[in-house]
Amino acid sequence: MKLKNDCHLAYCTNIHRGSSWSETIESLDRYTMRVREQVCPKDPYAIGLRLSASAAAELSDPTALKAFQKWLDDRQCYVFTINGFPYGDFHGTRVKEDVYRPDWTT
Repeated sequence: MKLKNDCHLAYCTNIHRGSSWSETIESLDRYTMRVREQVCPKDPYAIGLRLSASAAAELSDPTALKAFQKWLDDRQCYVFTINGFPYGDFHGTRVKEDVYRPDWTT
């Protein structure tokens, strides 16, 4: 959602599992729209979209891309930023733990 001074607050989908485009869009429907209903039900809603390499390849199909554009329009959402193209199991345990290292407070 757009805040003052042209800043955007986006819901980032990298916390949800999903390697394929079908898993990604299911996650958007299941989780992102629930958060939207609570935070910003009437205004355009920003999404920080996480796409695996395979999901990005699937979405490069013109039919899939057009369907996603319609999905966004129908829900008054927009992709503000992308965490794109990770290969492998991004949601493995070690990756999640290592995201917080080093601890910059020490």
